[in-house]
Amino acid sequence: MPKCAEQPTFFPRREEIEREWGLALGGVEPLRVGHGAQLLLRADDGAEWILKRCRVKGLGVRRLEATLAALERLRPGFEPELLPRIHPCRDGRHVHEREGHCFYVMARVAGRRPSYRRELDVAAVLSAQGRLHERGAEAGLTLARELNEPAAISLDALWREPMAKLAALEDRLAEARAVGLPATCRFFAARQGAMVELAARAEAYLRARVGDLSTATLPVTLIHGDSHENNYLLVERPSAGTWMIDLESSMTWPAVTDLVVPLGEFGQRRGWAIAPLRRLLAAYEQHRPLSPAERALLGAMLIFPRQWLRSMSSLVRRGGDLGAARGLALCLFTLPAQRRLADQLEREP
Repeated sequence: MPKCAEQPTFFPRREEIEREWGLALGGVEPLRVGHGAQLLLRADDGAEWILKRCRVKGLGVRRLEATLAALERLRPGFEPELLPRIHPCRDGRHVHEREGHCFYVMARVAGRRPSYRRELDVAAVLSAQGRLHERGAEAGLTLARELNEPAAISLDALWREPMAKLAALEDRLAEARAVGLPATCRFFAARQGAMVELAARAEAYLRARVGDLSTATLPVTLIHGDSHENNYLLVERPSAGTWMIDLESSMTWPAVTDLVVPLGEFGQRRGWAIAPLRRLLAAYEQHRPLSPAERALLGAMLIFPRQWLRSMSSLVRRGGDLGAARGLALCLFTLPAQRRLADQLEREP
């Protein structure tokens, strides 16, 4: 990871770190600037720690503190290890507030970043998710009660969110067309209808298997909450395993939502072939089998044009976003394969 020349000014200085976390430090090195900025802390006893700045949402610091504490209580029970140790502050808390920023300290762990192009890498991530979700079920219910949050979420609420985002994108496109779109935006906006049709198929698939979405619920568990490649580290032999890092996104939420990013990105990059997707899901279900409602929601989410929605929203917001245009081009290229996946899922009993 590239190092920056100076420690960001919003970070606590060495003396404050030693005081708040009770660490005797031999060195402090800045690692990255911006969201996700970190400091490498080298303790006198040889241990290495990461001081992580994080953003908080909703209940803010209270939720972050309670969630990190719940993860730290779970951590010792995983074999092989899954969660880095979170170092407590001197007062027993896990979060330190400073000038509008929140910080926590976790053990530095080593491994390589997975590639969601590789089936074995995705299988390792899904296996890790299954381990967390299975062991985090009881802890998630306890945390939900502590935060006065629901123990189960309606399927209607879960499905309404991506559909509402797609509708909002449609509205933004209509407004943008009225004032004139750049050529790149016009090209992709003209193909928006195919993705709206795909979303309609996803909803029809879900309703055909569940019925009234408002009467179906999914239980919450502790989930990682940010399942992109850069938030995992794979440990090679002889101690094969997976580390989950960037734990500030963790929350109590239905387990299946953690699976969508790795399965969706692998599916798109590998032509939406159903056989490897089934093998990957089996790696997860070795630890935690899905319920029929969870399986139906996951299928609908894989049919739904999630990557298109994300890239198109970015393109409309930023104009000439080359990365978003590449993502949209990939969505169009793989659209026939995603439709075939929908065909296969719809034919399943």
